[in-house]
Amino acid sequence: MTKQSHHPGLCSSVIHLAMCVDDNYCCHLAALLASIKHYNPEQKVCCHILHDGLSDANCQALEAMTNEHFSLLFYAVSSALPDQLSLSERYRERVSCITYFRFLLPQVLDTGITRVIYLDVDMLVAGDLLPLWQMPLQEKALGAVRDGALTAQKRWQTLGYETPQYVNAGMLIFNLPVWRKAGLAEQILATGGTERNWEYNDQDILNVVLHQQMLLVDNRYNTQSYHFQQGIAVSDPHIVHFTGAEKPWHISAQHPYQWLYVGMRNTTVYATETLDLYLDAGDKKLLDKAMAMIKPGQRVIIMGAGQKGRRLYHGLMRYVDGVEVAGFVDKQISGYYQGVAIAKEVGQFEFDKVLIASVAFEQEIAQQLNRCGVTLTAIINFSQESQACAV
Repeated sequence: MTKQSHHPGLCSSVIHLAMCVDDNYCCHLAALLASIKHYNPEQKVCCHILHDGLSDANCQALEAMTNEHFSLLFYAVSSALPDQLSLSERYRERVSCITYFRFLLPQVLDTGITRVIYLDVDMLVAGDLLPLWQMPLQEKALGAVRDGALTAQKRWQTLGYETPQYVNAGMLIFNLPVWRKAGLAEQILATGGTERNWEYNDQDILNVVLHQQMLLVDNRYNTQSYHFQQGIAVSDPHIVHFTGAEKPWHISAQHPYQWLYVGMRNTTVYATETLDLYLDAGDKKLLDKAMAMIKPGQRVIIMGAGQKGRRLYHGLMRYVDGVEVAGFVDKQISGYYQGVAIAKEVGQFEFDKVLIASVAFEQEIAQQLNRCGVTLTAIINFSQESQACAV
């Protein structure tokens, strides 16, 4: 475990922040750092960056962002985790074991630091951090915000504890003396090393071990994508969290704060990076079928204008030669996407093929298409079973 010092000194007037990152996410970390500087220009901030071995180029790019008020410390901690820690199948495709590095903060940081705010790198700061930094923790080990989606699902019942709360691990205020005295990091890592299936990985473990030692913090300090999707009003978000598979660096994303991510990243050396096309395993399988079934010049409609439909639109445009997306069909969404109309009925378009952008409802959609006279050979969907149902 190594530490490189790049800051003017540790003192009580400095806000200490921490992030965990690898080379793949440095451009997103840069956007987060730029947002911190932008909204806290006169506040002294020291960011503690835990990593698994960053390239010299990325270290230099991040260090170029420092100034008299804004400093960085780098910690290489790749060998500090127990070997037993793993990731659930649900997240293995898009998360690495770096997510567990946050629990090393009580051990890694100087003992003179008594508090640190941890932030996931899929976050942006959009306000003053001083009120959060000064928030009394009342001897609690942690300050955190409820996870919107999993609180609605009563995740605590699934995990088998009675305290009716479940927090999101993206923003955490660590009360470091409490953690160190009680050995909480060691407890969490030991719990994570058990054979139990932790579907939400570090977040599940954190909630199980510390559910009675948390102070709940206002949603403005971890405003999640769920809040926007569900129309839950959050007054003046100070920290925006791009939860879920869709991130602001995806070309298909439609998040009300994507503009801020792009604007912040464009102030860094990563400004020339292009937005990614994110495709999950199901998307890739559908696109393989589409490439085999669609002939140049054919018109396709996409059933579903949500996240999956938008991803598949970009996948079709990038990988299927000569395809024309004639429209989207969606019962809940209307308007246009990328200039393509979104309608409520299949009959509003002329088309040759139909791509079903749904796994959960593909059988129902295939049956509806069949009743509308769409033949099996015109339907592109995920499973053979639902195609059989459409006959």
